[in-house]
Amino acid sequence: MLNFSMSSVLMSVLFSNVLLIVMYLIFRNTRLMLKIGYRLLAVFLAITLLRFAFPFELRFLSTNIYWPESVSYMITTIFLVPHIALGNVKLSLWQVLLAVWGIGTFIQCCRLIGSYRLLHRKILLFGTNITAEEPYASLLDKICQERGRQNRFRIFTLPGITTPMVYGLKSPYILLPEKLSLDAEELYYVLCHEASHFFQHDLWLKLFSQILQAVFWWNPFSFLLKRQISLMLELRTDRYVSNDSLHREAYAQTLLQMAKLQIHQDLRPTISFCDVSGSALSQRILMLIRSPDKTRRRPVQLLFSFLIVGVYAFSLFFIFEPHSINKDDATGTLEISSETSYLIENPNGGYDLYYNDIFLETYPVLDDYLPKLKIYKTLEEVKHD
Repeated sequence: MLNFSMSSVLMSVLFSNVLLIVMYLIFRNTRLMLKIGYRLLAVFLAITLLRFAFPFELRFLSTNIYWPESVSYMITTIFLVPHIALGNVKLSLWQVLLAVWGIGTFIQCCRLIGSYRLLHRKILLFGTNITAEEPYASLLDKICQERGRQNRFRIFTLPGITTPMVYGLKSPYILLPEKLSLDAEELYYVLCHEASHFFQHDLWLKLFSQILQAVFWWNPFSFLLKRQISLMLELRTDRYVSNDSLHREAYAQTLLQMAKLQIHQDLRPTISFCDVSGSALSQRILMLIRSPDKTRRRPVQLLFSFLIVGVYAFSLFFIFEPHSINKDDATGTLEISSETSYLIENPNGGYDLYYNDIFLETYPVLDDYLPKLKIYKTLEEVKHD
């Protein structure tokens, strides 16, 4: 059963940020990237993305780790106790933060939708359709035939852009700068690169990363995640386009030539041919032309696999929770824990709760707020345990 709480959000943010820092350090070291390999890097990034996008607690898997009493009391008092008056209603700081989070997410999503509409309107108003012109038409037909795909692309030149781009989740547009001077081979690689992004559903992946950034707008690491996803999409597409050493060298030359023309443009709905910084461009080229010794890669791959998967698993199986009771409230109450209590299956259905071997009540189902108590079938089992 899924549980959403302040603790589950904090665990998601804490450990996804740790994973992002690890990925950031890996992406800064091209030699290390070569040893790990782009496929395993993609798996690591997918694990990081999953933890980032899943701020929930799995009640049937997780174990609570309680903060010390002083820390728990501070967290509970500051965040969870209602002390913000709004008319006749009192809200906790956590509830206020959730409201701010929701409002910010709504604003960011509206901006994202607006950017898609604006670019589409700009293409229709200012773009020039060159889909049927040569050599664009024949090259695009060749690319689609080589990949066994239907040619659904439209090619437009668009003023104001400096690098080729692909846009459109279902009806794809390939956008080219005006007066782009390329020979037939270079134009083939450019069109193949942009078409491959569409074939591999990269625009959907980019949209997903943008939605995550819109939802977690308050987390500065969301921008780092977006950049890492962009680089990973480019690495995968580079390999997809250049399938042998001869193609890789020619493709790398085209990549360098297009990078000279690029001015940074953040058109959110698109993926551009050079959608990364200069340092990332050098990484793309090195990942293309270098083939490291596979035997030397295995220890590094195993080490980082253990690290990434270990951090991810720990964040799912263990949840840090505040555990504090007001002294006035604690008077005359019982604390149910695995040390003092247990459950026995009731023959008529449900579970009988015992505290220090004294029956308290029968639960038809196990409530979420109950700690994970040991369940016995009969009292005899309790005596023999």
